[in-house]
Amino acid sequence: MDTSEVDRLRRLQASRLRQARIAAGFKSGRAAAMRYHWQVVTYNKHEAGERGIGRAAKQYAKRF
Repeated sequence: MDTSEVDRLRRLQASRLRQARIAAGFKSGRAAAMRYHWQVVTYNKHEAGERGIGRAAKQYAKRF
């Protein structure tokens, strides 16, 4: 996978994560992260597409 494909995948994951968080009733990424005891900075980077979601995806899927 080249860099542009990785970037596109991260943006897609970030968008879906943001949509799931909003659908779950959280107004901010910080609120969701604090509720579930996730690292706020890490969660926000995932939602911004700045960092790959990787293993955290399962945690997010369970909660949202």
